[in-house]
Amino acid sequence: MIEKNYIKLFLLSSLLLLLMVGCTGKSPTTSQPIDLETARTRMLDADQKVILLGVDGLTWRKLNAYRKQGLMPNFDKLIESGASGKLESLNPMFSISLWTTIVTGVDYETHGVQYFYKFGNNGTMLPYTNLDRKEKALWNIMDDLDEPSGWVSWWGSWPAEPVKGFNISNYFIADFGFRDVEELSLYYPAEIGEDLQIIKNEYTSEWGETKLDPIIGDLSKINRENLKQDVWGEFKYGSLNWVYENNKNSFLYNFLRNDFRNDALAMNAGLQMMEKYNTRLTGIYLNGVDGVSHKFWKYDSVDKAIPPDVEVASDDQMMFGRVLSEYYMYQDDLLGQLLEKVDDKTTLMIVSDHGFQSVEKSNYISLNPLLHKLGFISFNDNGEKTDLKTSLVHEVTIKPWDQKRFIRINKKSNDFKDIDGTPLGAVKAGKEESKVRRELTGILRLLKLKKKNIPLFIDVRKPSPQEVNQNDGQGDIVAQLNREIFDSNFVDEIICPDGTTIPLNMVALRNYHSGNHDQFDSVIIVNGPLVKEGYKIKDARMYDLTPTVLAMLGLPVGDNMLENGKVLKGLFKEDFLEQFPVEIVISYGEYENFYLGTDISAKGVDEEIRDILKSIGYLQ
Repeated sequence: MIEKNYIKLFLLSSLLLLLMVGCTGKSPTTSQPIDLETARTRMLDADQKVILLGVDGLTWRKLNAYRKQGLMPNFDKLIESGASGKLESLNPMFSISLWTTIVTGVDYETHGVQYFYKFGNNGTMLPYTNLDRKEKALWNIMDDLDEPSGWVSWWGSWPAEPVKGFNISNYFIADFGFRDVEELSLYYPAEIGEDLQIIKNEYTSEWGETKLDPIIGDLSKINRENLKQDVWGEFKYGSLNWVYENNKNSFLYNFLRNDFRNDALAMNAGLQMMEKYNTRLTGIYLNGVDGVSHKFWKYDSVDKAIPPDVEVASDDQMMFGRVLSEYYMYQDDLLGQLLEKVDDKTTLMIVSDHGFQSVEKSNYISLNPLLHKLGFISFNDNGEKTDLKTSLVHEVTIKPWDQKRFIRINKKSNDFKDIDGTPLGAVKAGKEESKVRRELTGILRLLKLKKKNIPLFIDVRKPSPQEVNQNDGQGDIVAQLNREIFDSNFVDEIICPDGTTIPLNMVALRNYHSGNHDQFDSVIIVNGPLVKEGYKIKDARMYDLTPTVLAMLGLPVGDNMLENGKVLKGLFKEDFLEQFPVEIVISYGEYENFYLGTDISAKGVDEEIRDILKSIGYLQ
């Protein structure tokens, strides 16, 4: 009987083992602790290099359309002689989170960078940064192996961590808060600062104009002086709506010239530093395709695949019809510059974080202009950006696709502070707070549209405990917008209790975006000495990129990366995998951020980045 029980136990254990292998795709006995010395020796024996080129928003839909017309020769060459396919993105499609997954191999909750913004103590909106990441990125792994790597403009890379090689944060490339952030947190090592400034002096906004002016149509009707102002200087009333409606062409011009400039700066900084430091792994991120696709998708006159019911004014079509195709051609030119530096030991992997598709309606809503007109929000001296230091309330929602809007009452007594420690608020907690809530709630409930004679909000109240928890304790008033207002073109007026009116399009804007993210049309293209010619990549996901890059370098793959991901073995030539089969280790160890516990100044970054995110529609 005892012997039979042992046999049953053995069979049960064997079955459980087989089930574990079948579910995970790997044997539980293959994972070993990482031996950095052995891993480094294996990497040196493999003697390979990898360049990871990230192109935000690059989509097959447009890439293939332009290739058919012979506009993308460098992409053609890589696709025909290498491996390519669709890369499945992840929902929700937030770029900063996706690019962090791409270099860690793990999901949002595991790596910790879950959105563009988080709420700090008592309501302060703070950007997610490198300080929020909980898992090692590829540059940390290379540093553990004492091997130089180089990184340029990666989302969430500020403050730039020390690496053996170079690290240029996204804040440096786009000048996010450059005047206020400590300069040495923008890049590493400090010695590259002089070289970077020389490159930055070459690729200016004025340089961007030289690329843009031959592309867009007749600008004679536009006041050219308006086009020279800073791209972020026009966010009237804390909202982009006023700018877009009243000075659209000026805004789009500034937005686009800076896309040209930023991508050129990122690529050229990467090329020069990559050569200087002889990096084995290099990552360069280009942002422009994303913003250009959001703004100019519907104007595209080169690719005719535009829904017939999308309305485009003839003047706008003439002016912006070539913008998207020309920007893709510009990416092809940048790729050509990179290919000139690629040697016969380098594999180039091009990826995007999501694709794009046409969007018929894009409702952009912001209550801040309304709250200003009602007297609850103040402006600073130049009448542009919202001055929360003297405002009674402010909008705190960070979900532009949600019809609910959360409003926070600024309270002096709860230590509500800005990112730089400046006390904010104008309302004392208690009776004064309750008075402001009652007054604002009463006014918002009375607002209605003049022509349609419908209320602007269908529900205005104090948030429920569940809503408070879902918004990290933020928001003292919740206002649910009436969905019927989205059936119009926002050609209406909001009637205030005192009889005055406010244009509806100051709060709500139709078709701000004409292109939107697509989960299933993002791009992966791989070409190099390890890659099969003409191979079609299938079933690739964001999680697969880090383990595949490690395998290309001959390095083991962390077991934690294989919870959701895999090595894309099919694109490899068999002889390389025979010589350097994929090995699995438990992990590359716990991650401890270099800057934790240090005093990194970020004054002004919050406002700068918020404006950037408004410009591409992620924030109000």
